[in-house]
Amino acid sequence: MPVEFLQQEPSGGSSHATRLVMMYDGSGRRISKTAMRM
Repeated sequence: MPVEFLQQEPSGGSSHATRLVMMYDGSGRRISKTAMRM
């Protein structure tokens, strides 16, 4: 599960949070689902 996604930084913003998930998952399918949630 994208734990980093929940720990998004207040300075980075949504873009930063999504990027962390990308590196964490490294799959692509989960990234799409996470992006939709945001």
